[in-house]
Amino acid sequence: MTPVTRQEVLGLYRKIFRIAKKWQSASRQMEETIKEKQYIINEAKTLFQKNKNLTDPELIKQCVEECKARVEIGLHYHIPYPRPVSRILILFVPMLSRISHILSLNWGIRAAAFLAAISIKCMSQVESGL
Repeated sequence: MTPVTRQEVLGLYRKIFRIAKKWQSASRQMEETIKEKQYIINEAKTLFQKNKNLTDPELIKQCVEECKARVEIGLHYHIPYPRPVSRILILFVPMLSRISHILSLNWGIRAAAFLAAISIKCMSQVESGL
């Protein structure tokens, strides 16, 4: 696989801001739309700023694929927030790496990146005692 270029990352960053500019909440209420637009912008700035010093090409590619998956899911469900993780999934965290591998073989890397993100979120919930 080819490494992710700076142009691709910046293009993805710009795409998120274009999505935020055109975003309309599912409820069509102005207050909700403004709140969701601001969330999209803040989340993008925070995550891109957090990861700006990454140098490992594999880790960068994983972050880009996770971002693309979140964008696709957000546009599909018309919800800008990350999908909630069921507590039942916490029981299956050890199995997620195997499932992620199988999905990457069958359905591509985006499904695997999304499951990896869920796995990380589940582990953080377990560690925090939720």
